[in-house]
Amino acid sequence: MTGWTEQRWAGLARKSRRVQDAIEQVRGVATAAGVRVEVAADGRITALELSDPGLAQRVSDAHGRALREVGLRVAELRRVIIEDPVAGSALRFFARLGTVPPEEVADGGRGGANPYALPPAVRRRHGLA
Repeated sequence: MTGWTEQRWAGLARKSRRVQDAIEQVRGVATAAGVRVEVAADGRITALELSDPGLAQRVSDAHGRALREVGLRVAELRRVIIEDPVAGSALRFFARLGTVPPEEVADGGRGGANPYALPPAVRRRHGLA
């Protein structure tokens, strides 16, 4: 890539990181019939208030399991893109720039915090492992 092209990609990567960081701070809050729920932009429940604390914990646990399930299913659908050599090339480029934190390309939801990250085999194939 030319220096100019690299600068444009680097600028886009920095802008994307700022937007993503801002999105991670967004919360929605709703109250209905004695239930107060706060959610993050990705749908995770960040606060839940019910008159029965045990029920609140069960709802939170079930919600967490459902999010993990959907995260794994989405990761499988995204595999078509992340296994593309062009995606690997872009990730190597952004990793060199230091704009992609390691957790963004780590373990593909196979036990890590990011269910959308690249699976280990894909990382190795694209020289990211």
